[in-house]
Amino acid sequence: MLYQMFNYLCRARPVILAALLVVSSPFAYAVHDGTPAPQNFELDANTPDATGAPDDPNNTADDWENFQGLPPYAGHAKTATGIVEDVDAKVFTQGSKDTKDLDQWRYRAGGSPPKADLTDAYAAAYNEGADQVFYFGANRDSNNGTVTTGFWFFKNAVCTKPDGSFGNGESSTSGACKDSNAPAVKHAIGDTLVVFNYDNGGKVGKTVVYKWTAGGLSKVVEATNNQLGTEGKVFCASKTGAVPGDDICAITNKDSTDIPWASPVPPGGFFEGGVNITQVIGGSACFASFMATSRSSTTEVAEIKNFILGSFPVCKLEVSKKCDYLSTAVDGNGDATATFTISGDVKNTGAATLYGITVEDDPTFNSGTLAFNDCSGNTLSGSISLDADKKVCYSATVTLGKNVSSQDDTVTAKGYISASGTGDFVPDTDTAKCKAPEFSGKLTITKDCTACLDDSSGKVVVELGYKGTVCNNNQFTVSNITVTDDITGGPPSSASAITITSGNNTLLNGSFDLAAGTCVSYSGNYVPTNARRDGSISSLTTEEPDKAKFEDKISTTGQLPFGSANAELGSYSDTCSLCAEPTATRCMKDSL
Repeated sequence: MLYQMFNYLCRARPVILAALLVVSSPFAYAVHDGTPAPQNFELDANTPDATGAPDDPNNTADDWENFQGLPPYAGHAKTATGIVEDVDAKVFTQGSKDTKDLDQWRYRAGGSPPKADLTDAYAAAYNEGADQVFYFGANRDSNNGTVTTGFWFFKNAVCTKPDGSFGNGESSTSGACKDSNAPAVKHAIGDTLVVFNYDNGGKVGKTVVYKWTAGGLSKVVEATNNQLGTEGKVFCASKTGAVPGDDICAITNKDSTDIPWASPVPPGGFFEGGVNITQVIGGSACFASFMATSRSSTTEVAEIKNFILGSFPVCKLEVSKKCDYLSTAVDGNGDATATFTISGDVKNTGAATLYGITVEDDPTFNSGTLAFNDCSGNTLSGSISLDADKKVCYSATVTLGKNVSSQDDTVTAKGYISASGTGDFVPDTDTAKCKAPEFSGKLTITKDCTACLDDSSGKVVVELGYKGTVCNNNQFTVSNITVTDDITGGPPSSASAITITSGNNTLLNGSFDLAAGTCVSYSGNYVPTNARRDGSISSLTTEEPDKAKFEDKISTTGQLPFGSANAELGSYSDTCSLCAEPTATRCMKDSL
């Protein structure tokens, strides 16, 4: 989940780390003093959302207790991890250091010395404008000795692999790679490390911000203070390292502090801070993963001890879709293809602007049909960008393969981190079932017949002539139609014995199609071998011609869209008397 937090400490206790994104307006937003208002988060060395807190005079800011339990949280943050327990303690091994690339880091199961053992963690994110401000924190049970707590923000999605290395991929709630075969991960330009050095007693003596560059880990800001932890005051510095300032802030608890998930915490055991990433680091704040670390030495080349790793999707995109049936076409071979309208919206649910929004589909959209609009019906053109909380709507058509009536259709939306609309991107997918309706229906048949005498063979014999129409009154094409005549008391007529015409054109019986709302004519004749009298089939003498009747049935078969071949599509039976009705003035054969 997007709210999951990193779970990896050196003991079977929760670790709480915090990262909070705040986006502000055209000028720099302060991390702590609430300038410009409103204050978003309380840096006050405790966890309750206190009314009338000194750093929250308007009671608008959240505190960590707003993010307990399961989402949605009581706080008004855009994204929050909630309180996460560290149930699988792990530590770095083989000389893993902050100065090394991620593909050189290794870990194993195990614990750390108490002073370096973080125990709880949480995270949240706010959207308010253009500046990105991260809040972060961790707590430990012991404040003895010097220790460094670091907070990594990774651009790439980082996860732990079973072999003790780190991979690039989606992580589970414990920080493990969901794909155990995830490729190795490396640092990305812009990865940020914020480090706080504790001295004996829990005082933070130095704050350092690093940025990963093409040349490795590079120090961006370094600031020193001598009062944090002794007076319980917030220490803040500017992006140049000058004190005072308000681009980097931190505070620890002066006295023993009760917090719901780790009580009591000794003096200096609870820590929280914040950094204005926009002002200190610059560039995009589209981080994907977060890691809290500790080491027993203040030097950056010292081996890292334990860590907590998890997803921290600052940039997020959500796509929705639906699939509506549009039409079905049937080609000359009787193959049916269904076309659907694919529509939905793409929303930026993260905290930073995304650029070059694209939507792709599997199966592929029909060429030239994808269009975007502002969700109010106004068409959009050109490259599309989305600010936080904004959305764009899209629509297109897709045609499934031949004779495929139902298929899962997956749409993928992408939003690029760079304003160029290239490079790294944030994706999301959604799947819907595209299903054509089940086609059912019959053909409509008419028939008329007459009995005639024929002497062309040197004998006078009875010959039956028949004709009629076959119409498709359905809303779809019926293909590969065959018309047959089933003769009662005699052999059935072959399809070739029946003539099919449409206007002046003769069609091949057995392979002709009927579009919706169209008809064809048919005709044929045969010499019967038996006649019907009083409901039975028998040979009749010439003394009973008025009783002789001949019966046959016109039947049709064909294929409905996505249906099987030679399906029965209707029939029509008719009886002809040897003695013509008074209205029958001529043989039908003569009129064919």
